[in-house]
Amino acid sequence: MIGASSADIRLTAQVSLAGTGAPNPYEGEAFTCYRAAELDQVTDSAFSALLGHAIPEQNWNEQAPLGMNDSLIQLYYARNPLARLVGKKLCSMKDQSIAAGKPDLNLLFIYNMPFRGIAKMMNGMVSMEMAENILKMANGHFFRGLFGVIRGYLRRPNLAKMKQEEQ
Repeated sequence: MIGASSADIRLTAQVSLAGTGAPNPYEGEAFTCYRAAELDQVTDSAFSALLGHAIPEQNWNEQAPLGMNDSLIQLYYARNPLARLVGKKLCSMKDQSIAAGKPDLNLLFIYNMPFRGIAKMMNGMVSMEMAENILKMANGHFFRGLFGVIRGYLRRPNLAKMKQEEQ
């Protein structure tokens, strides 16, 4: 249908376009659960077939330092024991809220937030420089990171002054 609007149709015709005859790449036994919409029945082999290669390892590389895109749950792998303790406490708080039958959505949000989110979600109280140095502390460079956080705190704009200017 072609028209000036949906109420003003000026031309109607039927168009047929022949396909290429290519085989359906999702035919076969591995995709039965997908075609039947039984997503709770998807096996690793079925997902590998859909993915087109083997499923990547599910363990995070514990030797690599944490990065700005890694989530806070990965504090479990931090080189700093204090950061690992924070990660375990965060995990414990999450598990307790789930066990109580009322998951704390704010806690789940924080639990899955990347390190860059510390700066993005703090409304200017934490700068990106400070977040990078918090990450440096978690990666085992405690004093270098601590001094960087202090330096970032002193460099950030005065929030009270910014709020006055907004009004």
